[in-house]
Amino acid sequence: MKKTISNETYGEIVYYESPWTGKKGLTVGGTPLEKKDKNTFEREIDGTRETFGIKGSFITGVKLLAGGQTHVLIDAPKWYEIVLPLIIFAFILVWGNIVATCKILPLVGGAIGGAVSGLFAMVCFLVMRFANKLYLKLLVFAGCFASTVLVCYLIASAIISA
Repeated sequence: MKKTISNETYGEIVYYESPWTGKKGLTVGGTPLEKKDKNTFEREIDGTRETFGIKGSFITGVKLLAGGQTHVLIDAPKWYEIVLPLIIFAFILVWGNIVATCKILPLVGGAIGGAVSGLFAMVCFLVMRFANKLYLKLLVFAGCFASTVLVCYLIASAIISA
């Protein structure tokens, strides 16, 4: 994930973080900053050291603390970015564990359904964080929901036919 903002004092600020490893980097005014520790970066200008702090992560939202000011680099997730993936998980667990609903559409529930729906819910959340527009986030949710139902249906069908 790479995010660029423009600031009057510091110029262009580029923040990047790997969603897989959590490795972070910061560039201010075109100059990569030296990493002091996990969330602190420094640069030296004319013999004075400036410290830049990072608070948060790609998942929780990122704020830059510099020169007594706080700059939002990545917004915190909106309520629907958290609730929609949880709907995938809850739907499979509820539907797959009720005999009457499984007669209508057999879906695997329990540990297998929970693992499959949990995996798709995490993928949905991560991909929704990359999408910028609301309609893209909803399309991601719809695709992950449909994929989860399809996979759980195929597993349930294989179990029934065995």
